[in-house]
Amino acid sequence: MQHLVINFAMIKVNPMSTVHPLYSELVTAMGKETVVELADLAKSDPTWVPALIEASKHDKPKNRNRKAAWVLHHVFLRNPALIESEVSGLLAILDHSDDASVYREILKIIADINLTPKHFELIQAPMLDLGVGMLHDEAWSKGIHYIAMRLVMRFATSTADKSLAIEAIQALLSRTSKDQKPMCNAALKIISKIQKIL
Repeated sequence: MQHLVINFAMIKVNPMSTVHPLYSELVTAMGKETVVELADLAKSDPTWVPALIEASKHDKPKNRNRKAAWVLHHVFLRNPALIESEVSGLLAILDHSDDASVYREILKIIADINLTPKHFELIQAPMLDLGVGMLHDEAWSKGIHYIAMRLVMRFATSTADKSLAIEAIQALLSRTSKDQKPMCNAALKIISKIQKIL
């Protein structure tokens, strides 16, 4: 595979522009190796993470938003400090997008990202509400339901919140057949963790 070689000294990026020279790399056919390479470019290009956030908000061109969100998740996995200051941008993606693939990648970040007390307070209630709503909604995929359980476990802070979280997970369990053991086991494990801190 041809590796990406970008000379950032030769690229002049307007930070206010919605067009980034690396957008052309966000294509449907790109594989994980390319995703990792694109994620690592965030270390040398401070405009790349904001550009990925912007691209994740919009469904045109086709699939660019999904690829941008995938790269963002890998930036977080490999260099979390580059994402930790962008919590407001992550929330903006969720506000603008209705793409399940984008939601999945961004919520994976939010479920694990280090948050300042201020950021935690800012997003605690909306993330709990989002997670609870997703657990009650059969239209979401299993992957989203796994992430939703992690969200409610993290953002349920009061006794009332935790009861709400457990009720939502139990609602998911009631719709899940017993032969779906990974989902059932994950749900029961998270319920047990929440109950221990009630």
